[in-house]
Amino acid sequence: LEKDDGGNVSSINNIIGLIDTSGRKIQLPFSKAYSLWNFDNNRAKVLGGIGEFDFLTANYGLINSEGKLFLDFLYNDIEVYQNGLIKVRKENGWGLIDSNGKEILPCIYGGIRVYDNGLLRVQNGGRYGLLNFNGDTILENRFYKLHLVTSTTYLTEVNGLLGLFDSTK
Repeated sequence: LEKDDGGNVSSINNIIGLIDTSGRKIQLPFSKAYSLWNFDNNRAKVLGGIGEFDFLTANYGLINSEGKLFLDFLYNDIEVYQNGLIKVRKENGWGLIDSNGKEILPCIYGGIRVYDNGLLRVQNGGRYGLLNFNGDTILENRFYKLHLVTSTTYLTEVNGLLGLFDSTK
């Protein structure tokens, strides 16, 4: 049994796999992996892919706790959130995928911040806006600053003017 420096990925005879807490061996559905992150909401981020592993072409995917591929190796980075949303990055920017693997936002944003109140702060071209978890626009992407100050109130700035936005109204 071999492990990487973090003790995450196991291999026996060059077969990549997991060993669950009961000692059951789970073979992963791909041949090469560089690293496997801890499971969060029954999902784990994997750097690797199908076929020969190459650092220049390797991408991130997600597996479930049974070792089945949940998201293919299409992304330059992946972040899993507690509310079931998955933030993904491709060359052009960040996007969002729901817990079923359906794309909510395309990978076009310079940044995405997921708030617990059901809203997302998105950034493009140095300006910020607010969307809901369905991708619907709450505030246009025109603010130079947009910060959550209470669970429903945001501090905004546009053209040097500060304001407050109440997301419940």
